[in-house]
Amino acid sequence: MKNETGEKERTLRRQSEIWALPFIR
Repeated sequence: MKNETGEKERTLRRQSEIWALPFIR
């Protein structure tokens, strides 16, 4: 269960960076 939470948070952070990339540009 602890591993699942870490993976979910990592995926959310990666998606946020990908979404912010085009916005910052």
